Amino acid sequence: MKLKDEMFNVVNMRTDEKGLPTWELHLNEHHYIYKAHFPGMPITPGVCIVQIVTELLSEHFECALILQVVNNIKFVSPISPTETPDINVIVSKVLEQESELTVRGMITSASGSVCVKYSFMYKKV
Repeated sequence: MKLKDEMFNVVNMRTDEKGLPTWELHLNEHHYIYKAHFPGMPITPGVCIVQIVTELLSEHFECALILQVVNNIKFVSPISPTETPDINVIVSKVLEQESELTVRGMITSASGSVCVKYSFMYKKV
């Protein structure tokens, strides 16, 4: 399921001096997922958080990615489209091999508080 431009929009994307990307996103509080998860108190499901990161990385690295391993994911605080509609997806480390991509990073609120820390390994296809 594609979430970009439906559940979230990219407001800005930049890279640091090492070429590591950071995206500023805005969450669409009216997306149907939030009506079920949870009515009256919406939060972004963990599977959607993983999908958001995957879509952004796939676009950035210009290849399809298949998630192979979730090395680590830590949900520090909920991501709510009403409480924290603007978030940053930050990549802090990338290990790119011929057919694999391992990334580490975090998702923060617009104010900078950490919401999620992640480390994923993908197969490039």
